[in-house]
Amino acid sequence: MRFTRLDILRYGALTDRALAFRPDAQLHVIYGPNEAGKSSALSAISDLLFGFPTAAEYSFLHDATALRVGAEIETRDGSKLGFRRRRGRKNTLLAASEAEEALPEDALAPFLGTLNRDVFQRAFGLDSASLRAGGQSMLKSGGEIGSLLFSAASGLTGLSDLRKSFDAEADTIYAARRSKDRLFYQVLDSHDEARKAERDNELKSGDWKKLLAEQSELEAELATVQTERETTKQTLERLRKLMRLEPVLREIDREQDQLAQYQALGSLPPGFEDALARALDEARRNEDAHRAAETEVSRLGDEIAALHVDDALIAAAGSILARHADKGVYLKAREDIARVRGEVEDFDTRLVQLGRRLGLVRTDDLERHQPADADLVRLKSLLDQGSELDRSLKQLHIRLEEEREALRRLDDANPDSRLIDPKPWAEQLTALRPELSDLAGVENLQVRATRAESDLAAAVARLDPPVKDIDALLASPLPDLAALSSHRKLIDDARAVHARITQTLTTVKAEAKTVADQMAALEGQGRIVSRADIMEARQLRDAGLAAFGAKPSADKLADVHKAVQNADELADAALTDAERVSRHAQLSLRQHEIEQQLTNARAEARESDIALSDAITEFEDLFRSVPISPLSPERMLEWRRGVEALSHQVEALKDANDALQTARLKEERLKPVLVGLADAIGLAAAALPPAALARALDRRLAEIAERWTESRSLEGKRHSAVDALQRLEERETVLRREVDTWRAAFSNAATMAGLPDEATVEMAAAALDVWRSVPDLLAERENRRRRVRGMQRDMETFDEEIRSLCTKVAPDLISVPADVAAGLLN
Repeated sequence: MRFTRLDILRYGALTDRALAFRPDAQLHVIYGPNEAGKSSALSAISDLLFGFPTAAEYSFLHDATALRVGAEIETRDGSKLGFRRRRGRKNTLLAASEAEEALPEDALAPFLGTLNRDVFQRAFGLDSASLRAGGQSMLKSGGEIGSLLFSAASGLTGLSDLRKSFDAEADTIYAARRSKDRLFYQVLDSHDEARKAERDNELKSGDWKKLLAEQSELEAELATVQTERETTKQTLERLRKLMRLEPVLREIDREQDQLAQYQALGSLPPGFEDALARALDEARRNEDAHRAAETEVSRLGDEIAALHVDDALIAAAGSILARHADKGVYLKAREDIARVRGEVEDFDTRLVQLGRRLGLVRTDDLERHQPADADLVRLKSLLDQGSELDRSLKQLHIRLEEEREALRRLDDANPDSRLIDPKPWAEQLTALRPELSDLAGVENLQVRATRAESDLAAAVARLDPPVKDIDALLASPLPDLAALSSHRKLIDDARAVHARITQTLTTVKAEAKTVADQMAALEGQGRIVSRADIMEARQLRDAGLAAFGAKPSADKLADVHKAVQNADELADAALTDAERVSRHAQLSLRQHEIEQQLTNARAEARESDIALSDAITEFEDLFRSVPISPLSPERMLEWRRGVEALSHQVEALKDANDALQTARLKEERLKPVLVGLADAIGLAAAALPPAALARALDRRLAEIAERWTESRSLEGKRHSAVDALQRLEERETVLRREVDTWRAAFSNAATMAGLPDEATVEMAAAALDVWRSVPDLLAERENRRRRVRGMQRDMETFDEEIRSLCTKVAPDLISVPADVAAGLLN
C-alpha cells in the first residue's frame, strides 16, 4: 500500500492542505521549518488509518467534531480508495465527496491487512525516536523471532537480512576500536590534518596589529597626497578659465568704447524709438500718396483737355439716364412677348378642341353657351343617381336569373329511382365502427412491419464483428455493459502499467548505457586506483612488515621497501586523481544500483505482460459462448450497445407482426357482414377489401340519406324560391318606375347644360368633364392677353421717348433701334 494523496482538511493548525505524491517516485521527502506542521501531518496519517483517539489532542484550532483528514491510497495491483476520517464513535470512515457518505468500517482491510496502530507507530512511527524504540523493543526478545513477529504484523519481509546489512555497513563506518580502514576515522584524520593546516596558515594577532598600523600610515600619506592634488587641480582649473575668458573681456572693452560715443542718447524718454519708427513710416506713406495724386491729376487734366462738351446733350442727361434705366425692362418685354403670345395661342387651341367636343365651332360660343354651376352640379348628381339605379337594376337582373335557374333545378330534381330510408343500414354500419376503426391502420401496420424488418437487417449488417444468426445471438448469454466496461478498465489499467514499466525499463537501460559510457571514458584516461587496490597493497605491506619483524633479512627488507613504495604510489595516485577515482567509485555504485533496477524492471515487465495477457483472455472469455470473434474492448462495447438496440428492434418487429395478424383476422370476420350491407343498398363492391368497402358504404349511405332528405324538403324549397322570385319581380317594377322618373329629370338637366334631348349618360359625363375645365382655360387665356397688351404698351412708350430724345440731341440716331439708341445716348 502507498499514499497517492493526503488531504489535511481540518487538523491541528492545518486547514485545507493537500499533499500529492508522485506515483513513480521511490522516496518522498517532506521538509519544512519548525512549527510548519510536519508532526501534525505525521500524526494525521495514524488517525486517518486507525481512527481518532478519545482525547482530542489536535482540536486546538478546529472544533473536535469538525476534524477531517482524507487521503487516496493504492495497492500493488492498482486498486485505489479515496476516503476521509472524522472524529467520532461510529461511522467515522467517510467517502471523499461533498456528501461524505459513510463507508464500511472494514473498507481499509484490503489495504492494511492485520496492521494495527501500535505496530504501525512502532514500525512507521514517523519520528526517529519512536521508530528506534519500537524496533529495539520488537527485536530485543530474540533476534529472528522478533523479526518474524514484526514481519507478520506489518506485512514486511526480509527485516533480519536488512538489519545485518545495516550492521555490516555501520561497522565499516565506525567502531570503538580505532582503525584506519573505517570511514569515520579516515574522515577524522582528514579533519585533524585540515585543522593543522588551518593553524599553520592562520594570522597571528601581532602580525595583524602591525599590518593595521602600516595601513593607517599609508592611509594618512594617501590623504595628504590627495589634498595636494586637489589644490593643484583647482589652481589649474582657474588658470584655464582665465585663458578662456581673455578674448571675451577684450570684446567687452571694445563694445564699451563704442557705447561711449552714444552717451548723449541716454537722456531720451522711453518709447522714443518706436515713435520715431512710426513717424518715419508715415512720412514714407505720405510721400508715396503725394506722388500718386500728382500722377492722377496730370492724367485727368489730359483727359479734360481732350474732351468736346455738347451742351444740349448735357441738358438732356437726366432723361437719357432714365431711359437707359428702362432699357432692361424694354429688352425683357421684347424677349417675353413672343412666348406669352404663344401661350395665348395654346389656350385658344385647347379651347377650340373643347368646343369641338361639345359641338361648338368657335371659342366665343363656349363663353356664350357656358352653363351655370348649379346646372352642372344638378347634372352631376343625376349622373351619380343614374349610375346607382343602373347598378341596382343589373344586380336585380342577376338575382332574378339565379332564382329562376334555382327554380328550374328544383323542378328538374325529380328522383328517377326508388327511394329507401337509410337509417336501419346506417345504424348497422355504426355498430361496426369500432372494428372498422381497427382496420384503418392495417396498411400502416404493414408498412411499419416492413420498415422494422429493413431497419433490423440494416442494423445487423452494421454490427462489427458481424452476426449471421441474430436469434441465436440473442438466445446466447451476453455480457452486460457494466462487465464490459469493467474489463475494459482492467485492460486499460494493465496497458497503462505495462507502458509505464516499459518506459521505466527504457529509461533505466538508457541510464545504464550512460553510466557505462562515462565509466569507459574515465577508464580510458588511465588506470583508476580503487580502494580495494590500496587495501590490497597495504595488506601486502603489513604482511611484509610482520615477516620482517619476525625474522629480519635483507631480502625481506627489500620486499618491505618495495611494498611500502607500491602502497604509497597507489595512495599518491589516488590522491592526485582523487576526483576521477571518486567519480568512478560513484559510477560503480550507481551501476550496481541500475543493474538491480534493470532486474526488477524486467521482472515487473514480465509480470505486466502476464497481467495484460490475463486481462485480455478474461475479456475474450466473456464471448466464448457467443458465435463471434471479439475485437477490442472499445469496439465490443459499441457492438454490445448495438446488440442491445437490436433486441429492442426485434421486439418491435414482433409486436408489429402480431398487430398485423390481429387486424387480418378482424378483416376476415367483417368481410361477409359488409358484403351483406352492400347488397341490401344496391352497392356492387363485393371485390373491395373490408376497409375500402366500409368507405364505399359510407359514401353510398350518405348519398341515399341526402336524396332522402332532399326529397322531403324539395317542395318547401320550391315554394321558397317562388316567393323570392315574386319579391324580386316586384322590386324590378319599382326600379323601372324610378328609372323613368330619373330619365325625365336627366333630359331636362341635359338640355340646361346645352345637350340634346336624346343625350346619353356617357355624353353627359363627357360634357360635364369638358365644362369643368373651360372656366380655368378662359381665365388663363385672358391673363396672358392682358400681359401681352401691357408689354406692347410699355414698348411703344419706350420707342416714342427714345425717338423724341434723338430728335432733340442726336438726329442721326433716329433710324437706329430704340434699345441701341438708348445705349449710344448714355
